[in-house]
This record gives sequence, structure tokens and C-alpha cells, in this order.
Amino acid sequence: MQRLRPDGVVLSWRLTVSPSRTVPFLIDWGASPHPAKTAAPGLELVELRASHPDPSALAEHLEALGVSIGIAHGREALLVQLVGPLGGLDFM
Repeated sequence: MQRLRPDGVVLSWRLTVSPSRTVPFLIDWGASPHPAKTAAPGLELVELRASHPDPSALAEHLEALGVSIGIAHGREALLVQLVGPLGGLDFM
């Protein structure tokens, strides 16, 4: 995929395909400048957790990606906690 920024810089990236909504997709920015370097300051990721009907199966998928997060038994969901200038936010 790619897009042209207003300043003329072309961003190109590749995405992985996720087997479920609790396995995050990954982005490889290749030779493109990472967008975080020019993003406005604001939100910070505080915590990323998951719930899944089979926590051990999800843990196996995530460990293959080098990801270690807390996984509770429950319906399939990613739980994100962010903090920013106006305080904290929790998303599911």
C-alpha cells in the first residue's frame, strides 16, 4: 500500500493478514519514513491486553510474533489503555 503526504513524500508499507481480531496486524514501513516521527504529540499506549475463549491458543499465535501480553479467558477482544493530554482512555 502507499499514499502521498501533502509535502510530497510517498509512504509505502506492507501489512500482515491477521487470523483473528485479537492478533494485531503488523506494518512494515520498509524504506519509508515512519509516520510517528512527524505525528503530533498526544496519545501514549499504556497497556495492551486481550481476552479470548482459548487463551493458550492465542498466546501461541502471539508468541510466534514475539508478542507477550496478558490474556484473560472471555470473548475475543483487544483491550487498549491510552493516556493523553486530557487523561486516560480505555478501548475494547
